[in-house]
Amino acid sequence: MSQMAYQCASPEMTTAKIAINRKDYKAAEESLQKELAKNAMNGEAWLLLSQAMMGMQPPKTLEAVDALSNANKHLKDPKLKQEAAFLTINGWVGFYNSAVEGLNKYYDSDGADEKSIAQAEQLMVAAQKLRPDKIENENLLAKIYKAKKDTAKIIEISNVISQSQSSAVAFAKKNKIFLGQDRNTALNAINKPVVKNAGSKFTSGDSSITDKIQIDTTNVYLFSSSKSGKSFNVDGWRTLTPASWTEDDKMMFSQLTVEPYYTLAEIYMAEKKYDLVAKNLDILDILKPNDQFVSGMRIQMYQEQGKVDQAITELKQLVADEPENVIARMNLGMLYGDEKIANYDGAIEQYETVIKMKPDIADAYYNLAAVCKSKAKILQDEENAKADKDKKYKHDINSYKPLLMKAANAFEQYSKIPGKDNDFVIYEQLVNIYDVMNEKEKLKVIVTKLEKMSEEFGSKAEYHEVLGTVYARLNEKKKAEDSFNKADSIRKNGR
Repeated sequence: MSQMAYQCASPEMTTAKIAINRKDYKAAEESLQKELAKNAMNGEAWLLLSQAMMGMQPPKTLEAVDALSNANKHLKDPKLKQEAAFLTINGWVGFYNSAVEGLNKYYDSDGADEKSIAQAEQLMVAAQKLRPDKIENENLLAKIYKAKKDTAKIIEISNVISQSQSSAVAFAKKNKIFLGQDRNTALNAINKPVVKNAGSKFTSGDSSITDKIQIDTTNVYLFSSSKSGKSFNVDGWRTLTPASWTEDDKMMFSQLTVEPYYTLAEIYMAEKKYDLVAKNLDILDILKPNDQFVSGMRIQMYQEQGKVDQAITELKQLVADEPENVIARMNLGMLYGDEKIANYDGAIEQYETVIKMKPDIADAYYNLAAVCKSKAKILQDEENAKADKDKKYKHDINSYKPLLMKAANAFEQYSKIPGKDNDFVIYEQLVNIYDVMNEKEKLKVIVTKLEKMSEEFGSKAEYHEVLGTVYARLNEKKKAEDSFNKADSIRKNGR
């Protein structure tokens, strides 16, 4: 808190200012309490009291916030009001950053450092009191409660966030914008004049930009970011801003959070409250279309309710009415691919259609590969059964080889999508396919790719297990043994 010098007033005020300059915050508090007992509307005294309480060790955080709140109510002098506003903004930033640090310490200790998580929660309660208009408070509190496994609090705070973002969700639905969308595409969809934009650059090479968009008599703020000089993608938007906010507050970059919807969907699924699950999944379909988690949870919900046939009928009708609805097609493909339904041809048709319409949907490639493998496995088992029954029968790999080739191609395409190129689990799938197809040269290509990933994934046991499997299938026994031993060592050391 900055040091302040004001015009002389009562003896108590003078004594308090001298004490603060000497960092004798206890003496300052005593003098200011006496002053406020005589004049509870002295805004300057409340401001000084807030400063004194924050200077103590340990600081009286909540009391200091209350004092600053009273200062903001009673101050008349423009300079003092500006000072109070400065302390409010910087105090909130300090509380928030310290709470993040406390939460990280708790995670780093694997939940053993209970003091850090308790302090983080206390700081965020103070941050809420200081700036109740900042949705970031609830977002961080949700993470704190999740770390503490406090289900009741998680539900409470997640519903608060959901309600506060309802206007933003409605705006997204109306204008067909979503998180991760290309910024220019989003601006074209909104189709309203951009009043101005402001950007920031960071030492990491990342950048952010805020667009102020005029819609009728109000303004919407669109927040986008760019990683390492790449194109700008949408991170969020703000449709409602408090009248008290400055223009800097309104233009400040802010992400729209989707975590509460995921959290609520999972909790309500466990409680079998399917109407509430569907409500949150519907919101996620708007904000994060084609999300694999959402599709998977919808399928789980249908299955638990015994409504798979009904869901297929409804989705088929939806696809007929809206042929370009990729979400409906993805969900229909997942239902067709269910082992109990096993309409693999139907699933393949849906995923291939999605890929033609939206070639950037990673999950469509992965799911296509998975159902191709599932159907190939059935045909392979049929060939094995024929061979077991008739020793003269020659196993016909060509009955299922085209499906395996299609699966391999889909996995390869999946790995080429940005962000998926280092997914080493995919290479395990490819190894399995190429081994069955006896494609030794392609197995060697996989080895080269995996070996290049050592720096990033070398600390993960799963990585060495996959690499060991490839070496084994290439008959490189020593390398395979070394990889498996490395994986065992990592697991043994708890890493």
